[in-house]
Amino acid sequence: FSPRKAFERVRYRMAYDALRNWDAGDPHRPNSEWMPLNRTPEETDSAYRDRVRARARDLERNNEVANAAIKTIVRNTVGTGIKPQAQVHNPDGSLNDDINSQLETLWKRWVKPGICDLEGHSSFYDLQQMVLRRRLVDGEILAMLPIVRDGAFIPLKVQLWEPDYLSDLSYASGSNAINGGVEIDQYGRPVAYYFTVDLAGKTKRVPANQVIHLFQKTRPRQTRGMSEFAATMNAIKDLGEYMEAELVAARIAACFAGFIKTDYAGGRIGRLERDSDNKPIESIEPGMMEYLMPGEDVTFASPGRPNTDAAQFSTAQTRRIAAGLGLSFETLSRDYSQGSYSSARQGHLEDRKEFQALQQYLVTHFCQPVWEEFVRMCVYRGLVKVANFDSDVDRFTAASWIAPGWSWIDPRKEVEATRIELENGMTTLSKVCAMKGDDWQEIMEQRARE
Repeated sequence: FSPRKAFERVRYRMAYDALRNWDAGDPHRPNSEWMPLNRTPEETDSAYRDRVRARARDLERNNEVANAAIKTIVRNTVGTGIKPQAQVHNPDGSLNDDINSQLETLWKRWVKPGICDLEGHSSFYDLQQMVLRRRLVDGEILAMLPIVRDGAFIPLKVQLWEPDYLSDLSYASGSNAINGGVEIDQYGRPVAYYFTVDLAGKTKRVPANQVIHLFQKTRPRQTRGMSEFAATMNAIKDLGEYMEAELVAARIAACFAGFIKTDYAGGRIGRLERDSDNKPIESIEPGMMEYLMPGEDVTFASPGRPNTDAAQFSTAQTRRIAAGLGLSFETLSRDYSQGSYSSARQGHLEDRKEFQALQQYLVTHFCQPVWEEFVRMCVYRGLVKVANFDSDVDRFTAASWIAPGWSWIDPRKEVEATRIELENGMTTLSKVCAMKGDDWQEIMEQRARE
């Protein structure tokens, strides 16, 4: 009716389409309720950190799926321990077998329970498991290396602190800022940590060079960690509650076998046989023949339990949880019934990448710093004779770390592939042994002895 209005409508429609560059940023339906805000890491996390940590710990204690995920990651990442192999080289580049052997022998003594752990309960490899578990559940863990004069041949100890002991202090301090008990400088580097030391809230400032703060840093200037179960927490809780509801419903359904319908106004209860407690005897036994009274009929209950869709829902939800934790469904659920060799191997390889990344994190941020302090203490106490240690610390504290390996899915195929790689120079014996969690030098020495 109005060509002008039609033209204007088309023109404005084209202009609107030109502005609509990102559907993900469209504020209208169905995204009208999805309006998150951009905040700094501390502004985003501080209000929820403690609550998320408490909920993650509750799942760790009471939820079998969360517990299975934690144990799976810890078992495959740390297992029996990530162990060092001293790599001190001579000036000509060859390995100094004498010093390396001394350091490894001293290390085997120091890592025992009651020696390396300040609390006296754990070995160093137990501490590795605890560090990883707490990083997964709590989001962060702190470690200090105090010197304790307790008569031990090496007075170095490892002391672990949960993030609950970090103060909630958050304010500006000159050119520095304190975020959640962590003091950082203008570049975002930690300067000190504030620990709560009593119930009155008194804090103690500890320089950052005395603290090893382990958490997954995902954003620049992030100073504290968040539980790695945060993204999957609701799904884990929902699955647990759903299965519990199905179990309760099945139990209730099992209590009902049948109902007797009668036209008798007073019911039949008064004419039933009774036991010693004067309770009516009502039971169903195999092969039983029973005669009903006039006007009575039997209706059997059909409660619809167990629910045939429960297994399908549980599988789908477990897949979501596994994906959120970086695991394959088979690894988390221990259900290998639906996969072939190829799919199982592909899933296993993807899981290995996840575990290897965690192993590298532990080695870089926890194991190697402890090893360096250990070597330094051995030298300073005269247990290892080294000249010019302080001028060449990196050479004398070098080490390679051997993590627990994984068994092959099909040993025959894997061994044949490894043999071909070795013959063609595509890998080394040390790398092959390390993938299985073995020390190639120990294997060669043992073979020579045999």
